[in-house]
Amino acid sequence: MLHKTKGIILRTIKYSDHSVIAKIYTESFGLQSYMVNIGKTAKSRFKANIFQPLTLAEMTVYHNNRAGIQRIKEINLSPSLNAIHSHPFKAGIVLFITEIVSRTIKEETADPNIFAFLNNTIQQLDHEAGNCNNLHLAFLVGFSKFLGIYPKTNYSEDFPFFDMLAGEFVSRMPLHIHFLEAPHSIALHSFLTAPFEHHAQINITTATRRALLGCLVEYFRLHLAGMAEIKSHIVLEEVMTN
Repeated sequence: MLHKTKGIILRTIKYSDHSVIAKIYTESFGLQSYMVNIGKTAKSRFKANIFQPLTLAEMTVYHNNRAGIQRIKEINLSPSLNAIHSHPFKAGIVLFITEIVSRTIKEETADPNIFAFLNNTIQQLDHEAGNCNNLHLAFLVGFSKFLGIYPKTNYSEDFPFFDMLAGEFVSRMPLHIHFLEAPHSIALHSFLTAPFEHHAQINITTATRRALLGCLVEYFRLHLAGMAEIKSHIVLEEVMTN
């Protein structure tokens, strides 16, 4: 049966010389796999550029609940993105968000709230003309809500250390190693209390940004059973600026 749905391209896996399996997070069906014949001529039905990571698309698809791999009848860019694949730091954020989403969303179940959050994040990244150095951190904090691991927002002078195992701020340094010291805890508190779109207004140093990125990635792995190792944040650290 034919259905119309919006989709977010995550990645493609080569299947043959002329076809790939595209992993797409759809608004109507959650995470799905689609067999796609990629052409290299002007008359080709599906162009490779449509299947870049985090491309936003309007799709008409054949959907069968009992099929492991679905088919696409039509796919179009909607909206067309301008900067996320050409700007070096934005491209690094694209790689990072794609890996996080691919490692955490496994279900073939629609979640309009997750789709709306991802769609908004991608468009904000594309439209951002100023400083987007904090966007990936705001993304991690915001995305944690949908994964059920959102930290407790109880930071204060009396609770200045973030315990990653407990998922909350505590009064003393924990006896284990999975915690944020006071300066980095303050930074995390800023992201927990600021609206997502205000990420650029959070003033932190490059060193703090790098430390917080590593700790948030660790936090995800501590609380999401079976989550594979994340590697793309290393690319972000290399291109990170003040």
